[in-house]
Amino acid sequence: MGLNESTAGGLAPTVGGCVGDGSSTFDIISNDDGSLTLQVSPNGYREDWPMGEDLFFDFTTEPIPEPAPPVWTEEAPSSGTWFPVPNYGDVSWASWDDEVSRWFYDEDGVSNLEILCVGEQDLNFREAPDRSLIASVPESGTIEVTCAARDGDGEMTENRTWHVGVPFSVYSESDILTDPHEITIDVDPGWPDLTVSVYLVQGASTQELGAVDILSSIDVEIEDIEVSRICLGTMTWGNQNTQEEGFEQMDYSLSEGVNFFDTAELYPVPANADTYAETERIIGNWFAARNNREQVVLATKIAGPGAYTAHIRSTGFSPESIHQALDGSLQRLKTDYIDLYQLHWPERNSNFFGTLGYVPQENEEWKENFEEILHTLNQCIKAGKIRHIGLSNESPWGAMKYIALSKFKHLPRMKTIQNPYSLLNRKFEVGNAEVAHREQLGLLAYSPMAFGILSGKYRGGKLPKNSRLQLFPRMTRYNSEESLQATELYAAIAEKHGLSLAQMSLAFVTDQPFVTSNIIGTTTMPQLKENIASAALTLSDEILKEIDLVHKQFSNPAP
Repeated sequence: MGLNESTAGGLAPTVGGCVGDGSSTFDIISNDDGSLTLQVSPNGYREDWPMGEDLFFDFTTEPIPEPAPPVWTEEAPSSGTWFPVPNYGDVSWASWDDEVSRWFYDEDGVSNLEILCVGEQDLNFREAPDRSLIASVPESGTIEVTCAARDGDGEMTENRTWHVGVPFSVYSESDILTDPHEITIDVDPGWPDLTVSVYLVQGASTQELGAVDILSSIDVEIEDIEVSRICLGTMTWGNQNTQEEGFEQMDYSLSEGVNFFDTAELYPVPANADTYAETERIIGNWFAARNNREQVVLATKIAGPGAYTAHIRSTGFSPESIHQALDGSLQRLKTDYIDLYQLHWPERNSNFFGTLGYVPQENEEWKENFEEILHTLNQCIKAGKIRHIGLSNESPWGAMKYIALSKFKHLPRMKTIQNPYSLLNRKFEVGNAEVAHREQLGLLAYSPMAFGILSGKYRGGKLPKNSRLQLFPRMTRYNSEESLQATELYAAIAEKHGLSLAQMSLAFVTDQPFVTSNIIGTTTMPQLKENIASAALTLSDEILKEIDLVHKQFSNPAP
């Protein structure tokens, strides 16, 4: 049925319909904005209308609009939302009246909406007679359910996918309440952070016994690891050192009580595609040959982004990158776990690798992703691939961001920070040292010999054959004129007190209260033996005072 309206060019279209016997009258009123109003005048009062009186509805003189799909309200759960249920088997996880209907909006009202969900094969999703949503939840793991709404016109909302499952179970080995009484909480892998409240119920009385923060996987409890004061650095193996020489260094170090080895997927240095990860392969071959993996505390690192790591990957610390890098290291190292897994340097613009001050970078593309990184590392901990996590080349701001997120989001905590520290670079003392002390973030000091400068072998302009500066002349971080002048003064202090410059330099680093372990790197066995022996040396107050005088004259000449 339509209405003749000359300005509309013919029959006016209708939406919906109308019923009646024509007994009512109507007028069309033109409004100031150009719209039309249909005014219906029935014969009699509405309450007196008999069946058959005219009822008009949904009338328009404009072209009929395309039906608009229902949309999600602001209260709608976003994709990725977790829905915990109390039990396995058939479980109601959402009620139509109390939960589902407010997730959707349609201009005709939610009463016209139909909720449609699909899930994994064993989900067996269905709608109960009371319109609640039922899922067959398996005994382990979680299931995904994807839902949308369909209105009376057949229009659909976009899909959203949620997680349904049992996050944890609480049980006791005994039905008899004892004091103390052990309660076990098992967490299903994959769930986000939870807090479980445990209650004692006796008749009508309920007493809360306490709340337990569950750190995703209960943040797997790991015993503290004892590491040696000296850590064996490995970045020359596969370039300056052969596999045989690497084996010899590891054999000797372990025999002398050095149980801590540090490596990285980037090594050997300088990094290039031809030698990528060769150092890890050498260590893995040594583990396989010696069958002594459990005797070593093993640390490695995922490379951060940069032009010099483009041959590795360009995706930074994305979840995919972390999983890929870790699995690659595990394979090369021929082990199923890493004791300490470190972020080699930040993704963002910061003052590391020879930069003393911080300079903001315009149009920086980096987006803060600390929490995502911690969640990904937590997955790796839960899987048993990592025992502890740490930072490298990190600033006080970055370190505290990670520490704060660990506290407030109940995520794994960074245990170490591997930054440069030596007589020529004491930048760590400004800011980071207090963080290390107050937050128990142990420094793993690298380059304590300043790329060999503090060995004394470059004094007097010498450039020994096969030394790092001779092989890699572009690496000038530690050999500035100020560094060389400071080295001469430190050498004089060492000679005055009957010490080698190398041992004094190493002993200074090892004895700092914020240092957990001092990472040494050598290319020859005599160097290795001298460096390891420095762990037994303690510098006198007199020597330390003389060192500080030089530091005041040449402060951080090689940051």
